[in-house]
Amino acid sequence: MILKFFTISSTKSKKKRYVFDDSIPCLFIKFPGSQIFILYSHGNACDLGDMFNELDNYSQRFQVNVIAYEYQGYGVARGKPTPENVKYDICTIYQFLTIVLNVPSKNIILFGRSIGTGPCLYVAARIEEENPNSLGGVIVQSPFTSIRDLAKSFVGPFLGNLFVGKIFDNFGNIAQVQCPTMVIHGDMDNVIPVEMGKSVFQNSGAPEEYRILKICEGSDHNMWDSENDIYKPISKFIYKHVEGVEAQNEKKNIPEPIYMKNLKRRMVQEDN
Repeated sequence: MILKFFTISSTKSKKKRYVFDDSIPCLFIKFPGSQIFILYSHGNACDLGDMFNELDNYSQRFQVNVIAYEYQGYGVARGKPTPENVKYDICTIYQFLTIVLNVPSKNIILFGRSIGTGPCLYVAARIEEENPNSLGGVIVQSPFTSIRDLAKSFVGPFLGNLFVGKIFDNFGNIAQVQCPTMVIHGDMDNVIPVEMGKSVFQNSGAPEEYRILKICEGSDHNMWDSENDIYKPISKFIYKHVEGVEAQNEKKNIPEPIYMKNLKRRMVQEDN
């Protein structure tokens, strides 16, 4: 599996087909001089094209590099967004950062939102279980306790237990995370109940002084006060708790940030 950094331009005179076999489409946004990297796992109802402006704002406001990957079956990525595929992809990105780019784990912040909190905490738990407090930090926005618990909240415990396995056990995984940890959740969230975010926070393995719970008053699953709910508290978290170290080896160059604009799903775009 390789990573594919790519740019797409619109041409009105041609039909284009984008096929990325055996690759992971990625967006990489550099912040000059920063040694800190956010590895971002996005939510369900979007793809990397939708997320560009938001991730670019994160890079500028937090003064960090941002790398985000596309889930299989989303945007231009082939395959199916199964839990195993998503786990494989985020592990590949993490290995790319640490092995290919020589970024120390202490310089990496894992950041997941909504469904993206699943792969985020999955890989964080495995990294931290092997080497406690080795990551720079973990941020989860609107986390669920598990997919099964989330299903039960919609269809009831009987059907939830019957048809949904314990996929992405955020409650169990965060118990392995000992690095600085931040949980953000809207108190009006009607998709993932705020109680789930509180439960995930309470089960964190990080020392009390290194974990932060931000309950955002009046915010739901998709509507946020970006300045007060996201930018200011995360900037403070990174400044206070995340202590990156200098990379030991020279990093290799990778392409400049790209913007996937107006993409249709399933790798096909037709320009009229």
